[in-house]
Amino acid sequence: MGRWRDLGIAQLVQRNIASADVGRPVMQLLHDLLPTYSPYRFGHFEPLKEVMETFDVERLARQWEESFFWASKRRVCEGSVWPQCDYNGHSAVYVTGKSEPALYTAAIEFMHRASQLLQPDFAYIHLFTEHQASVRAYDVYYPYIRGVVTHELRKYLPDLVWGTIFGPPYVKLFGREVLLSAPAYLATETAEDTIYLQLTESLTDLQTQYEAVANVREAVKDHLGRDAFLDMDLGIHHKYRTPEFVINP
Repeated sequence: MGRWRDLGIAQLVQRNIASADVGRPVMQLLHDLLPTYSPYRFGHFEPLKEVMETFDVERLARQWEESFFWASKRRVCEGSVWPQCDYNGHSAVYVTGKSEPALYTAAIEFMHRASQLLQPDFAYIHLFTEHQASVRAYDVYYPYIRGVVTHELRKYLPDLVWGTIFGPPYVKLFGREVLLSAPAYLATETAEDTIYLQLTESLTDLQTQYEAVANVREAVKDHLGRDAFLDMDLGIHHKYRTPEFVINP
């Protein structure tokens, strides 16, 4: 298991998801696939005062009317939901947990099945390593630890992580055929105008053969066009190529 919460999953959605009917299947899915990540404490602000000794999806579904936070037992996982988008930003769901190889398949499945429910503009799964933090610039890797936000996506993609779902705005930006022909381990259309890129075969590659993952990442960025990704030589204020987001509050 990871020393810190190093497995990150996120969904950024172009519409308001402040509804129990949206939250119910997402939270049930999290509990079913990743029970050690299931909420134990939750609330709308810290400290988290509500406690769930036995999983009750209806209690969690009601929380989706406004932003809330949760933590699993022993804080193996922390998560947050920001269901009320506005013209300045997406609705979002963020999950960050301690890694364990036995969880990786289920975590990838959660990311995909939650995306089918939420239909995000942008979603990702990534495993963070201390080596990555030592060789990548802070502004490149840190957004994926705390959760990428719309403000960043309107300026650039901070980086390309291990598994990324590109929704309609990015398919329009990069081009469907360009995305599908990316030199990644997997490039596949998962829904209409939605394409998933996976850099290598296994999440564990980030721990066991980081340089190989890095080489694929750079090749894919070259293929998609590096002008869409943050370049520390150009800086955070450079004008990068970005999509137009149509957000529907």
